[in-house]
Amino acid sequence: MFSNSFKKITALIMCLMLLVPSLASCMAESGETAYDIAVKNGFVGSEQEWLASLKGADGSDGKDGTDGKDGEDFSLLNASFETLYAAAVKQGYTGTAEEYKRDVLGIDGADALVQTINNAALSAVSVISYFNYRTQGSTFSSTSKGGSAASGFIYKLDKEKGDAYVITNYHAVYDSTSKEKLSEEIYVRLYGLEQTDLQIPAVFVGGTATFDIAVLKITNSDLIKNGNAAAVETRSSSTAKLGETVYTIGNAKSMGLAVSVGTVSMDSMELEVDRADNNGKVVMRLLRTDTPLNHGNSGGALFDRDGKVIGVVVAKNIDDQVEGIGYIIPSDIAFRAANNIIHSSETYGVKNIKKCLLGISVAAEAPYTVIDSATGAVLRREKVVVQEIVASSAATGKVFVGDIIVSLSAKGETVMADRVHNIVDFMLGVYVGDTVTVTLIRNGEEMKVDITFTESSVSDIA
Repeated sequence: MFSNSFKKITALIMCLMLLVPSLASCMAESGETAYDIAVKNGFVGSEQEWLASLKGADGSDGKDGTDGKDGEDFSLLNASFETLYAAAVKQGYTGTAEEYKRDVLGIDGADALVQTINNAALSAVSVISYFNYRTQGSTFSSTSKGGSAASGFIYKLDKEKGDAYVITNYHAVYDSTSKEKLSEEIYVRLYGLEQTDLQIPAVFVGGTATFDIAVLKITNSDLIKNGNAAAVETRSSSTAKLGETVYTIGNAKSMGLAVSVGTVSMDSMELEVDRADNNGKVVMRLLRTDTPLNHGNSGGALFDRDGKVIGVVVAKNIDDQVEGIGYIIPSDIAFRAANNIIHSSETYGVKNIKKCLLGISVAAEAPYTVIDSATGAVLRREKVVVQEIVASSAATGKVFVGDIIVSLSAKGETVMADRVHNIVDFMLGVYVGDTVTVTLIRNGEEMKVDITFTESSVSDIA
């Protein structure tokens, strides 16, 4: 946080930055420039001399100790952006340079978005999956080979080893009509290196048709070691705001990685869709966007204006009467699912999710909205009330029907239970041996209960 004095200085900087290039507008209102006012108040000299007088003098050398350097020129008119940002960081500001430029100084030009898009492109990839198809005739059978193209992004990266984990959709590497169902021949193509001879072999680590997330792994790639590939930065999808600028970089129509820009049109919704393995239906929680999406965008990241990922592209509405409805797997689901897949692969040697279950069913009651004072965003909230306890589950004897869940905490992370889905998403990141502290209200009294998860609490999520 800024000190009060620094807030005042920053406000003055903003004012001067607006005033200096806009003397004409100032004169139109008062008939006098700032220099005229200075002369009226006793200044003697030319306008250039007056401007020079605004430059701060060097500071005095310190006493009773080693003399320091002369004070740095910190004239508000002459200070560079780098100087202002450095001073802000020194005073405790923790945002990026672009966030400082936009949120503190109020400068938000197109160039900033262009820069973040170009940076994000280094984490975007095309995903090419090949399948074998059997054709059965009355007197013969034959096998042919075909492929599909989708998108993905680098989630974790070890440049020294040339290793990377890539996230994409499960349906990008699965075809129920093929001989093997899950592709056994998968390639990744980096941005700018999308020729066939530069594609990188990847292996399927694991995935989930329920959440439509798959994790691939690249090992010992020289293109990763020696190139500009980068891993994404992540952001909680719970902070998504209506109307905020977002974009995706994906392999639309299999024509190479390209950018589409839009907005968040709905922060959370539920939709019944076909499972990614075509094995029945599943209700997915999704974020909605009006960002233009096309075949081939599946599995690509949805970035915010700072280049942080808040979701994974999964589908779009293709009704002829509907435009601008794209569906995104929220990052709170996608990244927890991906981490679980990696953990389950390393711990159990399986290719699916191992999810610890609390053993409770809950309902949303008394929905309401709040306005975020910092951003002005309108946020939906609800009271999460326990409706049922599964016998002999992890929550048995610790959580009871009628309890109001306030929050869940584990491994240094806390999530507020002000939306039902926050609890569901959080549990994707809980593993055997973890202890979850549940803060709840029972009969008007707030209390905490600890629940440690064992193998008996685990369910396989395919």
